[in-house]
Amino acid sequence: MPGSALLIVGPEVGDWPSRRRHIAAFLGLTAPASAAVVVPDLARFVGSYRNERGRQARLSIHDGGLAVDGLLWHRNRLVPRAPSIFEAESWPFRLTFEADPSGGVARFRLEGPDLPHTRLAGIYEKLD
Repeated sequence: MPGSALLIVGPEVGDWPSRRRHIAAFLGLTAPASAAVVVPDLARFVGSYRNERGRQARLSIHDGGLAVDGLLWHRNRLVPRAPSIFEAESWPFRLTFEADPSGGVARFRLEGPDLPHTRLAGIYEKLD
């Protein structure tokens, strides 16, 4: 688009918090707080999950945050929005975790739009 500005944020900008601040400044937004939501135990979300159609997702801790593989990008960061609610960074998807009777994580509900050739939304039961 003529006259529009373009921002490319590469690895030379630093770590991800620095990149996010740089992007926010470019867009004229207030940079997100680094610890807006405290999630004390990310380890409880770690594990393999599967939906009713057989699609699998693996959650792990990477660079101090929760990440998901098998749904979107490799090690797609999950941004905490509430103690059991995360949003997939750079994607319009929300993961809401639900507990079993003992208080452990039993599943997550993925909400978001259908993508070309695939439907990701649904309930993913924890396997391990």
